[in-house]
Amino acid sequence: MDGWLLAYLFLPIPVFLLGFFTPWLGIPATAFALLAFARSSPFGSAVAPRWTGRMLAGALLLMAFAAAWTSLGGAGHLFHANSIDWVPRYGVLRDLVVYDWPPRYTDAVGNELILRAPLGYYLVPAVLGKLLGIAWADRVLLLWTWLGVSLFFLANFGGSPARRFLVLILFAIASGMDIAGVYWKDGMPWLGSHIEWWTGRMKYSSNSTMLYWIPNHVIPGWVLGAWLWRLQGSADFLRRVPVIGLAVMTWSPLPFVGALPMIAVIGWQFRGELMSGMHDLARAFAHILFPALLIAAYLLMGAGGIKAWAVVPPNTALVGGGFTWWTDTLVFIVIEVMAFGVLARQCDRSSVLDSGLLLLCLLPFFSFGPTNDLATLGAIPALTLMWLTLINELTSPYHQRRLSAGRRGLLVVLFLVGAVTPFQESYRALALKQWDPDPSMPAPVAIAGFPAHYYAPASHWFAAVLKETQPLAYAAMGWTNAVRR
Repeated sequence: MDGWLLAYLFLPIPVFLLGFFTPWLGIPATAFALLAFARSSPFGSAVAPRWTGRMLAGALLLMAFAAAWTSLGGAGHLFHANSIDWVPRYGVLRDLVVYDWPPRYTDAVGNELILRAPLGYYLVPAVLGKLLGIAWADRVLLLWTWLGVSLFFLANFGGSPARRFLVLILFAIASGMDIAGVYWKDGMPWLGSHIEWWTGRMKYSSNSTMLYWIPNHVIPGWVLGAWLWRLQGSADFLRRVPVIGLAVMTWSPLPFVGALPMIAVIGWQFRGELMSGMHDLARAFAHILFPALLIAAYLLMGAGGIKAWAVVPPNTALVGGGFTWWTDTLVFIVIEVMAFGVLARQCDRSSVLDSGLLLLCLLPFFSFGPTNDLATLGAIPALTLMWLTLINELTSPYHQRRLSAGRRGLLVVLFLVGAVTPFQESYRALALKQWDPDPSMPAPVAIAGFPAHYYAPASHWFAAVLKETQPLAYAAMGWTNAVRR
């Protein structure tokens, strides 16, 4: 299943290279990328196991749970979808279906811009949307999301059907104790409210929140975090990092950035094996270098305009309620990381987990992106590693447990307190009004402008290697149709 999971993440790469770049670059880059992928697969044994009735029942359970859980998110719009992310997200999908690639636009003063964003999540559904029609695009996006979540479950959640079900429930409710922070700052929240921004400037989202709001970022982040958890004892994992890294970055660069410290720790642990197998590693980098440079250059095109700073200054203005920046940060680290991390370290003393927990404690002091995306997205692999460590402890047979009965009881209480966050998110998805996406609204209208994290000037030097397309005129975008739900 790891091989299928890597193929799922990798598939958008040839679609992107062939669709966005001029043929004299896109075709050879695709050839190199496919060669690198072929040499990185399969994971482990090439012999598939014989499926038994029990295995099939477990797989169907995982896929059914993935379908139910995924349907509560914005893809497919079966239930309420938050407008903050899903109005812009559908606008991007819509433009990839309707217009030639890369989509270009003209702003109010006549400047030409190019859609520039990590598009791995959208590309395969967009191709199918071009074939089936725009009315099918959102449904295909839902199926694509379900497929990714199902493959993630199938690759990582084994055991009896009963154990798998318990693992699924725990993974779905895994969250920091946001309710404690909200209550400390403002008292009890109203039913269905989004409670993760209680500090006002950073958050570590629950698994359910991320699936409902940002599946394009969390699916690759989950996959990478799970591989760091399961494959940290294998030097072969490091030889696949070039291909894995390119696939993850095509979907979402910041989760891969957040995983680099843990990958570095694994590299140090296997430095001897890497040195002896340097030829294989060098060949993997050589195959992936050309497509990686093209994709990286595209993602960085005009990125200097994105709101960013390196270190958050400690003299930031007081947060609401009179609590200082330092107090908020300390409480955030304690209830979002340390309360769970201390118990996780008693289950797993690995340096990889230590580096992940250290990263989670340091990320609040750094910021990048208009809504501090570095903290939210860069934390996903480390959070996944921590959650899987704890869930494995709670669902393992008695003789494999590392925590005492009292500490396991405490861990269950922490999970239950944290479960308030995914409950709030799920309640809102079920209780609020379902709305249909607008297939007439282009991305700039859906996003309400041309922010730097979505668009780059067509005058950028790198735009010369992209395909020539006709820009959509500013007057033709129908700005009066913009509706934010």
